[in-house]
Amino acid sequence: LYRQHQRMLDSGVQVSRATLINWVKRGIELLTTIYQAMLKHILLSSILAMDEVPMKAGLKSKGKMKQTYFWPIYG
Repeated sequence: LYRQHQRMLDSGVQVSRATLINWVKRGIELLTTIYQAMLKHILLSSILAMDEVPMKAGLKSKGKMKQTYFWPIYG
């Protein structure tokens, strides 16, 4: 959030870091119910599936991103 706050300030958006933190916390609270429903649905499924999704994240070297993977699970 520190970097996001800096980018917002650079763009002329004046929001305190505490306000930004509270917005993120509230967003997490609102999404928790959806997350719990999805998790329950997955765990009750008779078939589970997983997908391997390659993505770039983190710095490998200057100007280069690391190759990493995300494994979503669904039922």
